[in-house]
Amino acid sequence: MAMALDVDKLRMGLEEYRRTLEVQRNALQSEYQELQRHFNALFAVYGGNMAEEFRKRWGKTANWFEDYLNKAAVLDQFLAERIEQLRQM
Repeated sequence: MAMALDVDKLRMGLEEYRRTLEVQRNALQSEYQELQRHFNALFAVYGGNMAEEFRKRWGKTANWFEDYLNKAAVLDQFLAERIEQLRQM
């Protein structure tokens, strides 16, 4: 009986962590999209060598955002699978 309570606690903890991760990921995705819109608007009117350097640096930052969001999605799927396994116990 005590084991069932431990499994339930673990499942509930993972569910809470997954919800928190989802909120954080959704907020970051939204903010990233907003930054991308501003960046696109800026480069519609901004040119020159400094603009190209900034574009390169933004490209690296954008890649980091996308990589992080992709890894967070993989983590979410992993958590969902583990939560489901705990439900079956």
